[in-house]
Amino acid sequence: MTYMSHNIAKHMTQASYCCQTAHITSYKLNRERLIDLPEQTFFNLPEEKKQRIIDAAIDEFAAYSVRDASIARIITAAGIPRGSFYQYFTDIIDLYKYIMSIVGEMKMEILFEFMRCMDEMPVFETIRMLYDTGIKFASEHP
Repeated sequence: MTYMSHNIAKHMTQASYCCQTAHITSYKLNRERLIDLPEQTFFNLPEEKKQRIIDAAIDEFAAYSVRDASIARIITAAGIPRGSFYQYFTDIIDLYKYIMSIVGEMKMEILFEFMRCMDEMPVFETIRMLYDTGIKFASEHP
């Protein structure tokens, strides 16, 4: 096996392992719900209050799966009434998708910074740096 094919096999094995060990929820989402955003009332909130809700949701989803996450814990941590939650989000899945979009944007910003210099690196160094960057992001943003 050549050095290059050995490295490709190694990276594919690592990627396959990550895919096999990833927890995939069994929620059935229709296509329309994949692009939902919070209600406009959420965006009208003061920044401090929006950030409390976001921080509480991130903490909840860092500790629990979507299936086990609790709106009650989120609203308690955020200091908002339950009725307000439903003025901002349809349900916990709606909130989860919003949080995932925020985290996805953060990760993309980091990767775009990295991509500015990737055309100067060899292919496998680029792949390794992408993995390292992803792992660093995940460890800094559990």
